[in-house]
Amino acid sequence: MKVPKILIDATSEPLTLAEARLQCRVDAIDDLDSDGNGTHPDDDLLEMLITAAREHCEQFLGLSLVPKTLELALDEFPTEDDGIIELPHGPVNAIVSVTVGTSSDAEMDPDDYELDDFSVPNRLVPATVWPTVTASLNTIRIIYTVGYDGPDSSDGPTIPKTVLQAMKLLIADWYKHREDTDVHEMVIPNGALTLLRAHRIRMGFA
Repeated sequence: MKVPKILIDATSEPLTLAEARLQCRVDAIDDLDSDGNGTHPDDDLLEMLITAAREHCEQFLGLSLVPKTLELALDEFPTEDDGIIELPHGPVNAIVSVTVGTSSDAEMDPDDYELDDFSVPNRLVPATVWPTVTASLNTIRIIYTVGYDGPDSSDGPTIPKTVLQAMKLLIADWYKHREDTDVHEMVIPNGALTLLRAHRIRMGFA
């Protein structure tokens, strides 16, 4: 199965610096303002660990935890299983476009396909059948938006709180062992692994 390319990457993270500090028991100590906010020498490290934990969970789960735009390229339309195309790294929020070839009329009419956002993984289904296309390297391009909204959003699917807790456990573990080079410490801690497994889409990985 081909891996989609990221066209627009994440611009925000599902956890804040304050949440990472709290999990790691790190208190802001410098430059307190009138609201009591401040900085800590490890703030840059914690922000990097937030991103690393999110990416690590995404790779393990086969999901996109934050909004992104992806492009999936195919050499031809499938002819079996009613022409259904599974869209990796959902949840899929919308199909931006489906194009065939590079001609001026390459973009397909949205009425010719439908997003099945109920099935897991989400699927792209033809309205009747896909057009006949001569197989050619990456001639079909599907652009789609993916990702969860924030934990308190009512606009779309929200990240399960168990996944957010798994991220916190990873951040705390990596922060504690930030100078440990033992490769055995790089596995997902058991607590985080237990929280993540219930949401896993990608199978066959550790």
